Amino acid sequence: MIGSPENALKALKAIDGEGKATRVFYAQDRDSGIKLLGDQAWFVRTEGGEVSAFLLKENAESWAKAHGGSVLDFASVKASTLASSQGDR
Repeated sequence: MIGSPENALKALKAIDGEGKATRVFYAQDRDSGIKLLGDQAWFVRTEGGEVSAFLLKENAESWAKAHGGSVLDFASVKASTLASSQGDR
């Protein structure tokens, strides 16, 4: 998926790895499609590694309960993407 949160987080990792600063990170709410500031969004990472973004923590929790996965804030999803993609180098 080209515009997926996973791909955006991997691109963010690459930018950080080059020592460049990132001013903003956007994600789209899974339910409404609205653009969110990533550092203010909630994320769900499924066991399969799929990441979805949500405006509200309650929506993220409901989706995670229905589909499986962990609810994460931006710092946690960024760290988990870094950890899960260590083999990408």
